[in-house]
Amino acid sequence: MKQSGGRPNVETFNLLIRAAALSYGSLECFAILEDMLAVGVKPDVLTFNGILSSCENSKQMFRILEDMKVHNVEPNNESYEHLFRLINSSTSDRTEFALHIMMEMRAKGLEPTLASMEILIEMMVRFGHVHIAYDLIKAFEQDSARMLGLGSWMTCLQGASQVFWVEGVEDCWNHIMSHGSMLPDEGTCMNVLNTAGRFAKPELAASVVEVFRARGVHLQDFHFIPLVEALIESGSIREALQFLPTIRRLGVNTDASSVTQPIVKYLSQNSETLDSIWDHLDAIRDSKELVDAAALNAVVEAAVKLNDLQRAMGAYKSFEDYFATPTIETFHHLFEACTTARHRELGNVLLNNLKELGLPIDAKLFEQMIHLCLIQQQYDDAFFYLEEMKAAGYVPSRRIYVALARKCMHNADGRSGLVLEEMAEAGYPPLTEGPLKRDGVQHKVES
Repeated sequence: MKQSGGRPNVETFNLLIRAAALSYGSLECFAILEDMLAVGVKPDVLTFNGILSSCENSKQMFRILEDMKVHNVEPNNESYEHLFRLINSSTSDRTEFALHIMMEMRAKGLEPTLASMEILIEMMVRFGHVHIAYDLIKAFEQDSARMLGLGSWMTCLQGASQVFWVEGVEDCWNHIMSHGSMLPDEGTCMNVLNTAGRFAKPELAASVVEVFRARGVHLQDFHFIPLVEALIESGSIREALQFLPTIRRLGVNTDASSVTQPIVKYLSQNSETLDSIWDHLDAIRDSKELVDAAALNAVVEAAVKLNDLQRAMGAYKSFEDYFATPTIETFHHLFEACTTARHRELGNVLLNNLKELGLPIDAKLFEQMIHLCLIQQQYDDAFFYLEEMKAAGYVPSRRIYVALARKCMHNADGRSGLVLEEMAEAGYPPLTEGPLKRDGVQHKVES
């Protein structure tokens, strides 16, 4: 063009800058701007937008803003979009500056592009200003005919659920679900689920569980705990009890899980609360619905936490009334109560009941039986159950060996040496704390 005597105009330079921005970067773009000014061509907003698109940091951004002022060029919507992108590239919190830029452009009668809004929302959430992000979304969709993509709502949902902001979580979740074209990831769903449990939102919790199922997630007990918690916290006690069979049908063992812990926590407040559960259980049974054994186990466990052995046994004896069968967990709770009450005779009765039901004794119950024997004056049966436990293929815990050793040493029982030897053979570290005598020699036994 120069050889033929032609003079490049602003459109020519703008095309060169756009090409350089794509292929070379900001240094080449600034060099073209210098050539442009050298031949007397005045840059326009497209010129600076092209250079802005090539910039990678806010330091270059401020240089361009100064150049725009020098040449009396006002930024347009695209310019501001580049500014927001560059502000967001900073690792420090510049959200206040971004909001100032937003106010500045609106004062000029300019509306942000959809991309600008997405950048702003992402920035606000990233730096912990999720309430501002939410307000920006709501204000934009209220004042504009345009709608933000679900990505912005998802970003806001992620931020709101991380800080358990229930209002933001509910609105963002409902918006995303109503559009149905995008499902939150599993981590976000868990945060939403925990928020629902914390703030007694059972419908929200149920919706999250459905999303887990739609995503093909293998459901486990921790997926249901917040839902049960939400039902309890919202006062829907009966619904929480009715939901337990559904959890079991979905493949979660409600007996051996912590799904019922929100129910136990509620029931163990006091005896009156515990007694109130029977009306709910009766209503479920009378409506021909299944009363899950886990519900009755929750009653037993709550009674044990209240140190109320009588109520615990009453709940145990009620299983048949509700067409349910005690589980091994039932006996775990009852043996805990027997140990607290030092009631060896009741322990024997329960052990016979367990055998009549055909339930195998597990490692935990063996250890509970040993402890129950050790708190009696006559404790020989503790060694019998120790041998039974090993014969059943279980390895006694170090805690059991420590308890046996302490009991023997306290009673100057020579079997303490055998216990300590067996403990060493099992690979457990030796006892190191708490002085006790064995064979006339001072030994240390930890608690």
